[in-house]
Amino acid sequence: MSNRASINERIVAGIIGATFGGIGLTVLISQWAIPFHSFHSPPLFFRLFASFISLPFIAVGGAGVFTLLTGISTGPKNSAAKMRDTMHTMMSQQLKTPKTGTLRQDCPQCGAPRGHIEVSPSGDVKCPHCNAWYNVFEESH
Repeated sequence: MSNRASINERIVAGIIGATFGGIGLTVLISQWAIPFHSFHSPPLFFRLFASFISLPFIAVGGAGVFTLLTGISTGPKNSAAKMRDTMHTMMSQQLKTPKTGTLRQDCPQCGAPRGHIEVSPSGDVKCPHCNAWYNVFEESH
């Protein structure tokens, strides 16, 4: 799996990056370019607040321009694919692992027999008598 972006992804990332980066830089420059104590000068609190809001815009813009120039994807696509592969691996290992021993036939809470009720693939059962959940693969104590 490669994290190289296609030409279409690079163009879209560049456009989005330029847009978001431009918005962030415009807000940042417009807040700090006006001298203090001049006519229509924003208070310090508003300058700081606008600066903090503009920082994520600048970061997204920088990531988009970085992808445009280098072709290296910075999106979460790779993380999601890795997570999906890991989950598939874990699930296949869990399905391949045989459950050994005997299955629990009675409820650990009230001792009622399991009877002919449906058991989930992971072994969870709801007791028909006391409505407690238990797992048939767990050892009896």
